[in-house]
Amino acid sequence: MSLFSRNRIHGAMSGHVWSALALLSSCLAFSCGQHEYLSQEVYEQASYSNEIDVLFIVDNSESMREEQEALSENFHEFIQNLNSAAEQEQTFPHQTLLHAVSNYLFYINNMGRYLDFHLGVTTTDMSNDGDRGRLLEPFPEDPSAPVYISTDTEDVAEAFSTAVAAASPDQTVVGEEMGLDAMRRACCLSLEDPSAYDEDLRPDLTIGCADVTEDDMGGNAGFLRDGVALAVIVVTDEGDSSPSQVEDYLGFLDSLGKNYTISAIAPTLPLDETDPTTVCNPESSPAASVYRYRDAADMTGGLLLPICDDFAQALDDLGALINYLLVRFRLSRVPSPGSILVFVDGVEVPESETNGWVFDPAQNSIEFRGAAVPDYGARVEVYYRVTAATDPRTLPF
Repeated sequence: MSLFSRNRIHGAMSGHVWSALALLSSCLAFSCGQHEYLSQEVYEQASYSNEIDVLFIVDNSESMREEQEALSENFHEFIQNLNSAAEQEQTFPHQTLLHAVSNYLFYINNMGRYLDFHLGVTTTDMSNDGDRGRLLEPFPEDPSAPVYISTDTEDVAEAFSTAVAAASPDQTVVGEEMGLDAMRRACCLSLEDPSAYDEDLRPDLTIGCADVTEDDMGGNAGFLRDGVALAVIVVTDEGDSSPSQVEDYLGFLDSLGKNYTISAIAPTLPLDETDPTTVCNPESSPAASVYRYRDAADMTGGLLLPICDDFAQALDDLGALINYLLVRFRLSRVPSPGSILVFVDGVEVPESETNGWVFDPAQNSIEFRGAAVPDYGARVEVYYRVTAATDPRTLPF
């Protein structure tokens, strides 16, 4: 999870951890043949400020003129969803102890809706003359201003419209929309040391930041924050023409140690005659390129919304998804059913739909519910047996 730094623990462990390991080992002693080893996901929460970095990747081809206008006009639906709990709380009374208790309970049940966000906009254009992952200026008249919008921005919707306007439709951008590659490069330009993610030096990376030159470094400085969740939203009327496989881009994001999700307002096509997916392919993109956004959303717990549909509803859905992202902890390995143990600050948390944790096998993630959502400075530990299918992306979802 991006709110936490993830580490594999090899050294000394506290008493409750040893008890958990002993319990888990004894429970599974007769089925160890189908498991490789015990895995521990450890999340150390620096602060429950609900920080989120949001990257919009907007198609700037000529055919997107009307869609860009609709995106700007309906952006308030997205930002209203992100800020709704905080705005609602401002109307509450604060005079008595009873008020304080009520307000606290409201906060606990809406933690995921108090957000400290960075929001950046770039384009799908990865040509030599294009933006190539650079964030578009939301404050062009202020050279000292950041290249991203934040919670502190006075008029978020206006700044977003300014950035989207900078992605003005370009007649020279035809059939080269590369949303996933623009995502990769936008992240690279945000890193303090992109050379650490050079795929030529990292055998675990198929694609990384090797194309970032010294002049490029720091182009998106300050946008991505360490240990903060990343929500990527692509808006395009074409499929994805990025040069690498979808799994390669996800592997790059994994290397950043982030919890992330990729969503798209994009073309959609059914996989077969039994698939109820809407046919929405306004530019007649090849099916293989259309499916890439579907795959990216499915693999990361994101949303794929037809670009032919209502933008207001789409942006509202995406705002709700980001709230959900902040109480979800994606596991790096596939746990054996029934083997998961979860501790918060050394206290075991029960599996519960209302006040505890639930496991979502489709997203290979732990989600906290109700009063079990970790509090400020909490330490979250997840223990489980690993099945033979150690890579979540090999699951048939």
